[in-house]
Amino acid sequence: MIMTARVCPYPHGHKRLSERIHHPYALALPVELWDEILLYIDDYDQLANVALVCRSLNKITTWILSHRRRQCVDVDSVASFHEAVTSSRRSASMVWHLDVRLRHGPDEKVTRNLAPALCTLRNLRSLELILTDRRLVQVCEQNGLLDARLPALKTFYTSLPLGPALLSFIGANNTITDLSVVGTEFAPCGDKKHVLPSLQTLKCGASFLSYLMPSLALTSLYLISCTTSQLESVARLLGPQLLRLHFGVAGLSSQGPDDELWTTQDFLTSFPLMEYLQFSFMMPHMGTAAIDLRVRGRPPIRMCGRKPLTVAWMFPGDRQSRCLFRAQIDTDALLVLRHWAPYVGQILYGDGRKPLLTVSLNPGEMKVVHSRLAAGTADTIFQDLFPISSGP
Repeated sequence: MIMTARVCPYPHGHKRLSERIHHPYALALPVELWDEILLYIDDYDQLANVALVCRSLNKITTWILSHRRRQCVDVDSVASFHEAVTSSRRSASMVWHLDVRLRHGPDEKVTRNLAPALCTLRNLRSLELILTDRRLVQVCEQNGLLDARLPALKTFYTSLPLGPALLSFIGANNTITDLSVVGTEFAPCGDKKHVLPSLQTLKCGASFLSYLMPSLALTSLYLISCTTSQLESVARLLGPQLLRLHFGVAGLSSQGPDDELWTTQDFLTSFPLMEYLQFSFMMPHMGTAAIDLRVRGRPPIRMCGRKPLTVAWMFPGDRQSRCLFRAQIDTDALLVLRHWAPYVGQILYGDGRKPLLTVSLNPGEMKVVHSRLAAGTADTIFQDLFPISSGP
């Protein structure tokens, strides 16, 4: 049995299974020791075999596997994964999280095995599908890779080019709550719109929204690219329901010749429930965003119990660049906070991963005051997938 040091897979706040098993009569060792021992087993299939020993060990290993991701990163790992899940229904049922990251061309072991293996995963909760070679994508799709129906799927992240096959896969697996379509290639997809009633969080380019029917559950949107004209379409489609909106770096400066930047008044009027708005800038100035918060205007509506907007300005770069960025935008922050209070409650500065500082006005409202956040955390919406931040 191969044993290597591993980081504890339990998420913060969850109890270990050893704390929940009260009568481990079948174990010769205390269940707490088994808990520690099994954490060091690195091999996914060996853990699945341990689960067959007895009911108590089954509970412990099942809990560990439910927080561990199966990795397929090369030809051999795909072949062994296919053998394990197609030869044993029990092994297939123990795969909750799967990462497929293949960066090579077509190989028969991959194209022949990947699709049948994926179709066996009836308990799969999250799927990351990254295929960087266009030929490999074409052959896998021809072999039925996107024909899989995964009734328990909640999170899906893919770099596959958007086309009819991918849209059909997304529409058929309508249990998805977190969806990320980050591919930059598009194929003709027709006019059909797909309904995802459970979708809560979406990362995509603005053009992808034209293929979806709006879901009332969708409250968090991360736009990889968006011009001001596309932002108008987003507002018409999702404006009344969105609570969080993130803008990626790509596309923020890709304004059309006739596009006018949105003002704070435009934004607050079109997104009445918005609580968190985040920008990412490659250059230390505000002129690259689709929305210019510095423009003065008449407050759009009364507060009427509306939650103040939190604005995050993120600058992914080295420490020196971030310091320069922060110094240059303090003037902008002062202008926004003075003119748009109480609609804008606070401004956050940060790097590409998390907010670092909160910015507020001093009592005389003559300058901004920086306060380091006590515990800036990684984004809980897009965690482990995207270098963005969700705020406090």
